[in-house]
This record gives sequence, structure tokens and C-alpha cells, in this order.
Amino acid sequence: GSPQEGVFQATTILTQGDNGSNNAAHAPWKWDDGDDGKDLRGGELAMEPAKISRIYFNGWGDFATSYSWNPYMNIFRTGEKLINLTFVPPHIRGDRDFHGNGPRITIEARLRILKDSIEAWVYMDALEWKGRKAHKDYTQARGVKDWSCVYKAPAGREITHVGCSTAPVKIVFTDTDHEPDTILGPSDGFVQSFEIVGDTKGDEAGTRTKVEVRFHHLNVKTRPVRDQPPEPVPPRSRIVHDSIKITTGPRDARLRAGDWELDTDDWTLLEVSYSTKITNHGRSVDLTIKWHVVELEKNQGYKSGNTQIQSDKTIRIWQQPPNSSRIVKEIVKGGSGSFSKHVPGEVHGPHMYESFGGFQSPTISFDGKGRNDGDRQSFSGRLQWSYKLVGN
Repeated sequence: GSPQEGVFQATTILTQGDNGSNNAAHAPWKWDDGDDGKDLRGGELAMEPAKISRIYFNGWGDFATSYSWNPYMNIFRTGEKLINLTFVPPHIRGDRDFHGNGPRITIEARLRILKDSIEAWVYMDALEWKGRKAHKDYTQARGVKDWSCVYKAPAGREITHVGCSTAPVKIVFTDTDHEPDTILGPSDGFVQSFEIVGDTKGDEAGTRTKVEVRFHHLNVKTRPVRDQPPEPVPPRSRIVHDSIKITTGPRDARLRAGDWELDTDDWTLLEVSYSTKITNHGRSVDLTIKWHVVELEKNQGYKSGNTQIQSDKTIRIWQQPPNSSRIVKEIVKGGSGSFSKHVPGEVHGPHMYESFGGFQSPTISFDGKGRNDGDRQSFSGRLQWSYKLVGN
């Protein structure tokens, strides 16, 4: 057959004509001599001159019947011999006998080149066929032979070239008799021929229906395996527990409303809110501390003009050392948290509060005796935190 988009249509077995028997002229790959019995298969008269000579002519002694060049068998190159693959597709439906109805056979072969080996994959579908459609009994054998090694490079060498096209090879044809069929692959591909058994006398689907894929000798080129770079040393990973004294002062305070004095009498409440957050940048880690103090009246809450003082400060708590690959992979514990509390206005001086965000009982000062409470805003505490450090 002739190639068309990688598919070889091999349906022509008999050709039309009215000389001799009607429509009985065989293509060369089915030529047969009726009195040869089982010694020669159809087509071997054209394609197997060595076998013909051995059977027809006596007295020549023993001689090789394999070919180094035979264009009729698609053999015309030397090189490395690949292992032929035989595949019997499993029976999947109908009875097991095609009963002379085809089958219509589809076969596909694929090749892949690995570093030190060559593998092949084969698909076959044999479907009971009558005329131009599947037969009503619908006997079918179909399956895939998964990737199998057909060539192994010598030890210590890797494959660089195979000297042929590795495009998939697919054939579709309808079997017309009980004899095996040979269909050649493309001359520039990896398949030399498909040796196919379709229909036989009796049951065959799943047992005798099969394909043998014969490969060309390939011009495989190899080279010594190049020295591989040493495996990289995996970076070390460890959990680090750290304790840092954190302090903020009045320079970090900003007035949002009112004056700088937080009234301190029995009708005033102070709403104190604090939050901390750790941000991991990998090569560095930052801690942000935010606080907000609002002057409230006990019975009326916040009124316009009441004092509001806030702070927003970011402190770098870890930095990658110079000439180091170490990074913080994740924060394991501590650093992020918040609390909010109402404090009586008549309470002055530093206050110690419950632990939050990894800080153990931090001390917070936000009000004193006098008008400029902005000078008294401070936060002091020890941060207990843990992180995962990766790198060498």
C-alpha cells in the first residue's frame, strides 16, 4: 500500500479483471502456487527468493536464508537488531470465530527512545466484518501490548541516534482468507513488516489472531555515559526556638483625634487594642506591632473630640546572614495575635497584660499624670517564637 498520513491502507488483495477467473488477480504479496502445499505461504514467491531456492532446488547444500538486502521484504540496511514483538489481543465480544467475515484489522506500532534502551508499543483490533460494515455477530479481539524493551544499549553507553523515523506506523486492512498476511512498513520507519494472523479455520479470537511486529535493523549510535554531576546535598532543615526582647516608645505614637491627654477620672474608660503580626519573606522576617488607645465616656462611649492615639511599627526580627543560603521556610509558633480591653481612666502607669501572640505578660504604658500622654506610650515584652530554618 501507499502511505497516507502515516496510515498504510492494505486492503487491495484481489484486483478486478475478466481474463481467467473474474476479479481473481492477486497482488504480488499474495502470489501463490496452488501445488506448493504448506511449504510456501502466499506472497513468498515474490518476496522470499532464498526460501524458494531451498525448497525448489535440491543439491545446493545449506545456505543462509536471512537477508542483508531485500527491497521486497523491506530489508536494505544494516545495524542493530531489535527484538520482534508478538501480541495476541484479548477477545472482548461475540463468539470466538470470525467465520470467514474479515476480520477488519487495525494495527499501530510506536517506538520511543530512552537514554539506554529502545521500547515499542503495539495496538491491534480485529473486528468481524462483512461487506462494508461490522457483521451482526460482532466478534472482536482488541488490546494493547504496553511498552516493552526491544533494544538495550551496551553497559556504560547511552543512545544518541537511531537513524530512522520514529513516527507511529498504522495499517488498516480486511483479511480475506485463512492464510497469514505480511504487510510491509514504511522504508524510512522502524517497522520492517507486520506478520498477521486474522481468520483461521475454527475459533481464533483471543487465541490465534495475532500480530508479530518485525523491526528494521537500526543504525543505533551510542556514546559513553557522561559523568553525572554529584547529587546535590539536600539542604538541612531544623526548628529554631528564639526569644527576643521587643520595645517600642513614644516616637512611634501618632495622634488621630483630640489632644494628647487621656482624661483620667472616674467617668472615663480607655479602650486599649494591641495586635502583632509576623511576616515571613524567606530571607528576612518582620514583626509588626499595632496599638490603638481611645478615650471613652462610661455612659456615652466615644464622642467626637475624644483623644485617639495609635502606633504602627515594624521591626526586623531575623535577617539572612551574609554568604548564607539559609531561609525561614515557615513560622511554627508565635508572633501573631491580638487583644482588646477596657481600662478604667483613673488607672495610671505601666500595666502588665495577658500573654498574646507569643508575648508573655507584656508591659504596656499609655497613660500618666500630666497632659502629654504621647510621651508615655510604650510597649515592652519578650517574644517567644519558633521557625523552620532551611539551608546550609
